[in-house]
Amino acid sequence: MDLALPGYYSSHDGIGHVIRMEEFYRSLKDGNIPVRWSERLYYGYGYPFFNFNYPSIYYLGAALMAPGLSAADAMKLETAGSFVLSGLLMYWYLRRKIKGEYAVLGAVLYMYAPYRMSNIYVRGSVAEAIAFIFPPLLLWSAETLTTKGKRNILWVALIVGALGVSHNISAMLLAAFFFGYLAILGVANKSIIPLVKGAVAFALGILMAAFFLVPALYEKKWTFLDLTIAKDYPNYFVSPLQLIDPRWSFGAVPLNLGWIQLALVVVALRYIRRNILLVFSLLMFLVSIFFMLPISKIFWDHVPLLPFVQFPWRFTMLTLPAMAVLGAMGVAAAKASRKAVIILVVLTILSVSYTWWRNQTEYAPVFPGDAIPGSTTWAHEQATRWLVPKPDSIPAQKIENANYQITLWKTNEHDYVINNVGKSGLVTENTMYYPGWEVFVDGVETPINYDNGKINYLVLPGTHQIKTIFTETPLRKTVDLLSLGVFGIVVLGLLLSYVVPEISSKH
Repeated sequence: MDLALPGYYSSHDGIGHVIRMEEFYRSLKDGNIPVRWSERLYYGYGYPFFNFNYPSIYYLGAALMAPGLSAADAMKLETAGSFVLSGLLMYWYLRRKIKGEYAVLGAVLYMYAPYRMSNIYVRGSVAEAIAFIFPPLLLWSAETLTTKGKRNILWVALIVGALGVSHNISAMLLAAFFFGYLAILGVANKSIIPLVKGAVAFALGILMAAFFLVPALYEKKWTFLDLTIAKDYPNYFVSPLQLIDPRWSFGAVPLNLGWIQLALVVVALRYIRRNILLVFSLLMFLVSIFFMLPISKIFWDHVPLLPFVQFPWRFTMLTLPAMAVLGAMGVAAAKASRKAVIILVVLTILSVSYTWWRNQTEYAPVFPGDAIPGSTTWAHEQATRWLVPKPDSIPAQKIENANYQITLWKTNEHDYVINNVGKSGLVTENTMYYPGWEVFVDGVETPINYDNGKINYLVLPGTHQIKTIFTETPLRKTVDLLSLGVFGIVVLGLLLSYVVPEISSKH
């Protein structure tokens, strides 16, 4: 497998993830916490990538880089780890319902769906690879909320919070997955309590992720997000043939759902009426395919936030766990022999094994210098609307209209001395302005003019000490404290839920 080879393998997004990991680790070491800003991206003007995109993979990656791993190795380890963990969690979930060999089959059906290979080896999307660990957790979450006890609400809240910072788009899809199953369980139990408990757990989870989600939603109005990726979906609907086409290509994303997986869905149809989980899984399978097809365009045109899913085929995030559950539980209901299960496991793995030997280019990514061309995003959509036209080259100097000497230049702080300022008194720092940047001239805060999208400020003639710092805005500070506080309360509540009963039982 390419994940086991030295260096990094070629893919659509892989090199972007490695660059971002390098930038995140640099920002974190510079003390930019929470990390929101990249210093070198966007031709050295800086870029608020981490304010809008799934921070958990980079915090995890930073923990791996701290002992000495490279950014490339950290990304590969996360990809491989999430792949294995998704299978273990699917097995853990199914084992509560069916025998071990059938649970193993379900885990293999989930891990070795062709799209999972496509996501890793063609798209190179580490964040979505990690998001696949959550469907079995959310199925368990919905079911545990139908039982008594407050502790389960806190566990589910932690799962939702982790999902909220793992992948924005997958989180939206999986929220529907979670509440859909809760609703069916509520109807089956003739009770609204599961939905109420789910809403409480979901709210707590969202509050824990608010430090990321709130700025990402509120501050997108300053960027091109609404004008770019939210307009892409009409070009990426799927034809039904693509869902069964076994051909593999690197240029386009292979979307085959897996012939074995599809065949076992048919097997499961015979047993649908016997099980609520099978009913839900079939419903999710059909609904997710519907939203991939052009016939669903009316919903994409009118349902709020749905266009931000960007690619309709991302609904495979819901299709694949539904198919794994249907396949495993259908085979279990059919009481297939252990030999038959082993054959199915082997065939499922072999059916995608050809994707492991694709002779991709291997390289050791190195990104020297103090500026990196481009932004690593789809259409530079997180650049501010003030900086137009968008730059296409690294600026010749960091400061314009003055002589300057840099004393410190890191992600969230630029210190330098200027003199011989031009007649206008206006100094331009070639840093993209984004709310949170502040300029201090000789220790006194100075207004920023950002009409041209850069940091501009006025000074009097003479020599001046300049400090430009990136800070948390009042909104960000508020949600930072809110997330930290709620996380502390949830963790403390969980600890007390285990400790207090033990104390009580001794008296």
